[in-house]
Amino acid sequence: MLKRIFYIICFIVFIQFIDGCKKDKVPYPEIVEQSKWEKLSGEYKVYDTLGNYLYDMNISHIHDSQNDTDSLHFENFDDNFDFSSKQLNFGSNVSPYFITIGPKYTIFDNEFKRWKILTLADTAYNTLINGTIKMKYRITNINYYLQDITPYCDTIKIQLAVKQ
Repeated sequence: MLKRIFYIICFIVFIQFIDGCKKDKVPYPEIVEQSKWEKLSGEYKVYDTLGNYLYDMNISHIHDSQNDTDSLHFENFDDNFDFSSKQLNFGSNVSPYFITIGPKYTIFDNEFKRWKILTLADTAYNTLINGTIKMKYRITNINYYLQDITPYCDTIKIQLAVKQ
């Protein structure tokens, strides 16, 4: 009879010992989804369509709370320009990561020559996909090349910007 009580007590102690050795459950940290602007902002290495490195570029987000508008600021765009471009909402047909490149106003390059950079409404381009933006834009100095004494240029460029 004493043996049975001893075995029962040992069994209860053993069960409590095993139960006490369980690992405490650690709550998983909440995964916070990055906003569209956090995903777009950052440093990029830009390549041509053959994979040749061209230049470094930085994109940052600017929010105007007064007008409730968003813009992207491009630094060293095309290895020659710094400007901001207002971002528009194109609706549900277009990816939310589609960006507009180029301001509506004339910009100056690093040599103070005037240019216009125009985005092209081709949804296969200018969209962030897996950290890469296939950029397609038009750059022209048609209005200014005579006054700025610079060679005429009106070209469409395609480049790949890879986020670092």
